[in-house]
Amino acid sequence: MPDGDEADKWSRRPRPDGTSSRTTILRAACEEISEHGYGGSTIRGIAHRAAVNTSLVHYYFGSRDGVLTAALREAGRLLASAADGAAPDGGSLAGEELLRRGLRLWEPEERRSAALALIRSSVTHADAGQHLADVLRRVFPDPAGPCPHTVMISAQLIGLMVVRHITLVEPVASADRDELIALLAPVARHILADHGPRPAGPVQPSVGIPSQPSSDRLGEAP
Repeated sequence: MPDGDEADKWSRRPRPDGTSSRTTILRAACEEISEHGYGGSTIRGIAHRAAVNTSLVHYYFGSRDGVLTAALREAGRLLASAADGAAPDGGSLAGEELLRRGLRLWEPEERRSAALALIRSSVTHADAGQHLADVLRRVFPDPAGPCPHTVMISAQLIGLMVVRHITLVEPVASADRDELIALLAPVARHILADHGPRPAGPVQPSVGIPSQPSSDRLGEAP
């Protein structure tokens, strides 16, 4: 490979698969954040994943914050685009269908790192939180606007992604997706059961939650 300026020119050329070095770096940065969080991500780690020199990361993004911010923005764009492309054909989705829709959009390998990058970073970075909120509005569309019911389903999805892919708590981490849906569906159905007119004042907590048959085995539907 050429040295100096020639090396930079070579590394900025489109790759054989048609992706540019900039796109490759953004993907690598997203994977770095998904595994190490915003605070633990480094330019050296990103460059290693992208198989480029650290100088090329600086060339495109200027700084560590520059590349990480761009990666989070791209993660939000990717997930929002996927959600828009899989929007339901009218009508309201049931609780089980909402959970299945969310996992189907977030768990495939090509989008999982984007979802985890936003989830990890939203705790400490407002921009990431805004991107995540926008994605959730698209994953769980509500014609009348955001409501407590779909927000609670969103919270379930985020928690499930954390347990399955960040903290790796068993048996949830290795459970089949259908098993998880069967386990969580009764909770989601209850959350949406009183989905009626929006309250004029503050949302009051629900009382008398119906009991559900318990099961000691993951995936055994109640």
